[in-house]
Amino acid sequence: FFVGSDSQEALIDLMSELNYRRIGSEVFLSSRAHFAMIAKACSSEVDISALPAWVLFANFSADCDLSEDRVALEVSDLTDLTKAAGLKPVSNLSGLAASDVIAAHANLPEGDYRDGPRGDHRSVVFLTQADRTPTFVAIANELAAKHGVNPADLATYIQPRLQGRNCSIEIMLPIDAGSASEVDPFMAELAQATCDAGGFYSRPYGDWTDLAYEKNPELVPYLHHCKSMFDPDGIFHPGRLGF
Repeated sequence: FFVGSDSQEALIDLMSELNYRRIGSEVFLSSRAHFAMIAKACSSEVDISALPAWVLFANFSADCDLSEDRVALEVSDLTDLTKAAGLKPVSNLSGLAASDVIAAHANLPEGDYRDGPRGDHRSVVFLTQADRTPTFVAIANELAAKHGVNPADLATYIQPRLQGRNCSIEIMLPIDAGSASEVDPFMAELAQATCDAGGFYSRPYGDWTDLAYEKNPELVPYLHHCKSMFDPDGIFHPGRLGF
């Protein structure tokens, strides 16, 4: 199902409740621009102007005994939760069927779907709590305007982790191939600003490395020691903390 709303907070509450109840096999939240990326990856074009600002995707499946009954019960919960929030789950949104997302994921197209809109992209990705994601979206929009980037072009993807205990948030900017140098200053400032605001960069590389580890420099010697235990000859990525 898709559940659309112009309120990110309303869908975060719904997403958190689904995770709390342990229902829904796959659940994630997309901004309007990110939903359009997904549609393109599914070989579908959508009218972005007709989309809600945010779309929650929720898939329900079961492989246990009485699987149909279990799925029906979870879908009933979704119906009740959305009704209470003044929302409505739909199986098709702006011409894209929710089932097409699962089908595309089972047979991934070649290339990176994030490059679909314009040929290339830049992004930042980090961990936070779901209820803090609106703060990071606001930071991104403010910095985009400062750098002459249309905030509407930013595509945001929020994926719950560990049954909703935290989430991964990725903020993407589709760009034309070869224009990275024009947007790299914006993305670098966005990474620094989100890190300063509490974003946890769990996969630091490139320019993210220093900003990630400067928040906890006492940890660095232990990471070096840990790596040396598994890679005593320094074969894997010499000088890096990861393999």
